[in-house]
Amino acid sequence: LQCSMCDNHLWDTIELALLCQDATPLAELTNPCTCAAAEMACCLTSGQYEQVLRNPLIVKSCQIPTIVQELGVPGHEQQLLFLLSAVAHLQLFLQDNWTGPPVEQPVDDMATLQETNEKALSDLKCDGEVVYRLTSKAVLLHSAKTVLVDKADLIRQCPSAGWWTLRCLIAHQQILDNTSASLYDAIAQVILLANAEESKFSQLIRHSKSLQCQWHLEVGHAYLLYGQVKQAEEHIEIAKALCGLKISLAGALGKRTRYQEKDIAQLLVDVDREEGTKPLADEHWCQRMSGQTSHYPKNIALEDDIVLDKIKFTDPAMSQPAISLTAVEQAIVLAQCRLMWKSSPTHKLTAEELTAYIFVCTWQQHRNLLYGVLSAAV
Repeated sequence: LQCSMCDNHLWDTIELALLCQDATPLAELTNPCTCAAAEMACCLTSGQYEQVLRNPLIVKSCQIPTIVQELGVPGHEQQLLFLLSAVAHLQLFLQDNWTGPPVEQPVDDMATLQETNEKALSDLKCDGEVVYRLTSKAVLLHSAKTVLVDKADLIRQCPSAGWWTLRCLIAHQQILDNTSASLYDAIAQVILLANAEESKFSQLIRHSKSLQCQWHLEVGHAYLLYGQVKQAEEHIEIAKALCGLKISLAGALGKRTRYQEKDIAQLLVDVDREEGTKPLADEHWCQRMSGQTSHYPKNIALEDDIVLDKIKFTDPAMSQPAISLTAVEQAIVLAQCRLMWKSSPTHKLTAEELTAYIFVCTWQQHRNLLYGVLSAAV
């Protein structure tokens, strides 16, 4: 499957399209050497993960050692196909366990699901920590990990492999009962290599502020999993700087109960952009959700006899944020909220502060709300 005529730029275009969840650049690829990979990347950007795994060009994880033994080190196209296969497995696992909808149809090597799943659960044990007993279709994560972590040398030519490896390791950690030192070391190593200025990954995303923001946010969330608040804060601050976003706690007069007669100070989060900063464009998949209101999460009315559904501010302008947040900006607010949660003691005041952050996101009654909820879920 190697082809010396293929320019690395073509492969980078496919990987960028996959990271951005935007198939538009793939339509411009007419080189026959890129057609198979581009077609599969199109399926991945539209959430058709099962279709990718049914593609005859996709290699099952158990077959990789045999192929390497017969063909030697795979070429760039075969490495990209390995990566696309791993991404499909990982995304399907996240969909089945976090974001939904549940995966109902058997795919890939899941015909004997019970047997393979039991083996996957055993193999995914790490540092004595067992996998959460209700984890669904662990074989999907196991297959992704085989390529992204265990056989990482086979996808070393793919610049975005490190990011997908980070996501795989984070998912692995989240299904364990407790944190694993081995997984933390692996995550720290992936971050170190990816952040190097001369790395292929840094060169791949250097022109996209949106991808840079998302990368630093995911790194921040990874560190928070292990209680590394200082490192997490550094990356979240980088994401805020890239977006030119200002987030601060403030106060305004208002009422919280139906029978409250006097307005008192209420905590709120003030979100604004630096002067002259333009909002980052929404990712392509967020734009596709425009108009599909049936997919939006709904706010459920509290219907309490005493407490209002939301604070009634004296100044009506304070009832909504000063700006409408884009998808990435909303993810930054959620990351700041999680950072505060992880770094603050359990206290009623902390709960009040977290509620103020959540209000900023739940007010966003448009397509970006879906992005924020999915980001928090994963």
